[in-house]
Amino acid sequence: MAGRHANACFPEPVACMLESVDNDTWSELAARVRTAWQVDDRSADCGRVPDAGFVDQLVRLYTAICFPQLSCLLEPGRTGDEQIDAADRRNNFALDLLHERLESLHRLLVRLNGWALLQPDRVRPHLGRTEADRLAEAIASGVVRQLPSTMDLLHTDLDAALDGDPACRGREEVLICYPGFKAILVHRFAHQLYQAGSPLAARVLAEWVHGQTGIDIHPGAGIGHHFFVDHGTGVVIGETCRIGNHVRIYQGVTLGALNFPRDAAGQLIRDQRRHPTIGNHVAIFANASVLGGETVIGDHCVIGSSVWLTESVPAGTRVVMEKPKLRIRGQLPAGDPDYLDFQI
Repeated sequence: MAGRHANACFPEPVACMLESVDNDTWSELAARVRTAWQVDDRSADCGRVPDAGFVDQLVRLYTAICFPQLSCLLEPGRTGDEQIDAADRRNNFALDLLHERLESLHRLLVRLNGWALLQPDRVRPHLGRTEADRLAEAIASGVVRQLPSTMDLLHTDLDAALDGDPACRGREEVLICYPGFKAILVHRFAHQLYQAGSPLAARVLAEWVHGQTGIDIHPGAGIGHHFFVDHGTGVVIGETCRIGNHVRIYQGVTLGALNFPRDAAGQLIRDQRRHPTIGNHVAIFANASVLGGETVIGDHCVIGSSVWLTESVPAGTRVVMEKPKLRIRGQLPAGDPDYLDFQI
C-alpha cells in the first residue's frame, strides 16, 4: 500500500516546474514527502483529522442534549423556525428530537474516537482497525450512558456561576455568554473520553475550547462539582491536577507543574503526579500560580492574586502577597526620564 500511494503521487521521473525552486531543494523536499507517505495500513486508513467545524458541531450537539431548553439557540435553524405547541414540545417532538440527537452524538463520537485510536501512541499498544472500531463504539456508548450524571454535574457548575458572579442575571446568560462555563462543559465531556482510554480525542476537544475561550484545562484533570472559572483568560490546569468541590478561580491562574523529572537516560518520567491538589471551598484569585505534585491546598483556603505557591497550606489558610509599595510623584514634564505617556 505504501509504495502504491507514493508512486501514484510522485511518478518517476519527477521534475519541478517552479522557476523559484532549484533542483537540489526540490529533490530534498520530494524525498521528505516520499518518506512521509511510506505509511502502514493503520495510518493510511485512519481517516481525516477532525477539523474545527466537526468539533464545533459535536460540542453544540452535546450541549443541546444537556440543556434542551436552549436548543433553538444552540442549533440555529433546527428548532427556532418550527411552530410547535407546548404539549407536542413536551411529548412526541421533544422525544423524537432527543432520539435524533443521541444517534448523531453516538455517530460523531465513533468517528472521532475511531480516528484517534488509530494514531501512534507511545503508551498504548498498537490497535488494529477492528479493535479500534470496537473500542470507539464502546466509548461512544459509555458517554451516552453517563449523560444523566453529567447533566447533574453541569447544573451544579451553572449554580456556581450564578452564586459566584454578582453580574450574572440568569442561567441562559451563563450558558451562552460565559467562557468559563463553556470551558468546564467541554472539559467534562473530554474528561470522559480521557478516562475511557481515548486521550487524543479528549485533547482535540480540550484544545478546541482552549482556542475558543483562552482557558487551558487538560482533559486528565479531575474537577469536582460546583466549579466556577470567572473571566478565565489565561487559566491553565494541568493533567494530574485534582480539584475539589465548590472551587472558584479567576483569570490567569496556573495550577501547574513545578518541574519535570527525568530518568537516567534523560527521558521525561511520565504517569506521576506533577500538579497540585486543591481542596473544597477554595478561591484562587487572578494570576496566582500553585505548582507541584506535592502541593496540597486545604479546604476553605483563599489564595490571593499574584501569589506564587509551591508548598502545601492547611485548611482555612489565607495566602496573600505583601502589599506593594507605590511611589506617587507630582506631575512630571514630558522630557523627564520617569515620565510615562500611556495611550490606549
